[in-house]
Amino acid sequence: MNGEFGYYLALVEYVPKDVARKASEGWGGDQFVLYENATKTRTTLAHLSAWDMEKDAEEFFKAYAERTSKRYPQAKANSTLKQIVYTTPDGTTWIELRGKNVLVIEGATAASVKALADKCWEAKIS
Repeated sequence: MNGEFGYYLALVEYVPKDVARKASEGWGGDQFVLYENATKTRTTLAHLSAWDMEKDAEEFFKAYAERTSKRYPQAKANSTLKQIVYTTPDGTTWIELRGKNVLVIEGATAASVKALADKCWEAKIS
């Protein structure tokens, strides 16, 4: 569990403190999983967060997207209003907003990220 403070710390490294503080407020819960491939050469982190209100989830979604674009300034992004997929040197980063929930996957292969996202949404917290 990352919690409000954990998400604040993840954001504040790349976004202004006031943005990180506001984006981490309204946290309602989260779950995460870390995967490692068989050769231990790649790790993938998936975290699914729940927020008190849709507005809180949207603020976090936008702040995490800003964090990712600043962390990987050369990354290529494909985006819609509620989903951003970055191609980074560390793998694919998937950020998706659904109502009061935000799913972030970092380090996945391009071939596996969609299936992993689908599995994470199936297991979502309420």
